[in-house]
Amino acid sequence: MTNRKGSRPHIFKHAASGRWLEHWIDGWHLTDNIISATRHLDEQATTTKILPMLNKLFRAPIEVVFLDTY
Repeated sequence: MTNRKGSRPHIFKHAASGRWLEHWIDGWHLTDNIISATRHLDEQATTTKILPMLNKLFRAPIEVVFLDTY
């Protein structure tokens, strides 16, 4: 995965439980370990594709956490 200009590394947090999202071959899972959370670099894809899909899948708000601010 390449870093696009202006994009920052980020992960996802399940707002209701406070757990982190991890992507495996069989789908998305919640984890207590922030180190296991799947990292993303493309903010545009996150906003337009991934975040709406995750909100629908988990039926709860998903937060984007930028790693440079955490």
